[in-house]
Amino acid sequence: MGRLNNIIKWLVMNVNFLFGVMAVVAIVLSVVVLVSDWGDLDRAFFIGWCVVIMLFSFLVIMIALLGCMGVTHQTKRDGCWTGRRILALYQLLLAATIIGDIWLVTKLLIATRAMESTRDDLDNGDDVVGYDSFENTLAEKFNEFFFSATLTCTDSKYTFFWSWVNDHCPEEMSQENCMGCDDYSITYCPADENSCYSGDGEENNDTCAYELCRTGVLSYLISYFRPMANGILFFTAFQFFLMLLSCMLICFTEQDNVETMLVKSGTISDNKRQKKKRPEVQREV
Repeated sequence: MGRLNNIIKWLVMNVNFLFGVMAVVAIVLSVVVLVSDWGDLDRAFFIGWCVVIMLFSFLVIMIALLGCMGVTHQTKRDGCWTGRRILALYQLLLAATIIGDIWLVTKLLIATRAMESTRDDLDNGDDVVGYDSFENTLAEKFNEFFFSATLTCTDSKYTFFWSWVNDHCPEEMSQENCMGCDDYSITYCPADENSCYSGDGEENNDTCAYELCRTGVLSYLISYFRPMANGILFFTAFQFFLMLLSCMLICFTEQDNVETMLVKSGTISDNKRQKKKRPEVQREV
């Protein structure tokens, strides 16, 4: 049992180390997004999401450190901060993050299926395909990004955005046709800001940038949302695995040596054991 316990401790330590590394990577990526061109497009939007990701990553790091601490204190039974209590707290935090992961995966899958259904309807040639609450927000943000980008050709923060538009939107919405570097360039762009916003919130306005590039935007998001959901599911499965391993560590009781078992069974008295130890101490002195 002792050898199996050591293997479980090694697994828990290393998996928690991997979780900590993943959290650090998520923090680094969030910082990269904030300082990149995308982060300049809408500071409030990107700051909000990046802060949420960084806070969750810090929580994962704290949970990983707590798990490692529980492993190192596993056999400690004295005092308030015992190994079993640390591991029990670790399990509670893991359970809380698992609930959060399941909620996030559910939201991602619902959004992905809704986008796939909308994209299929658009591909089938349906004239009017309504927006849900997610697409309303998405359309508002995309139109804002696009029309801001058409007003200038000197701001480098839109370089990456125009590259994305050229790759995923119809050719008539390309940077060459829609960027406002020359007086004539804007006349070739099918997306028009004034006409788009003159509809008083009307959906499916063919002069809005999002409506014109709707299929491309949805395809792009689907290509990321589904792998994200699968990745979170994989992460959740590892958390369940960690909960099982930590439960085994909590249930582990270190085996007594032969002398202690003899004292507990009454074969020898504790006084005799102490007397045997005294001559050994004197010889060492």
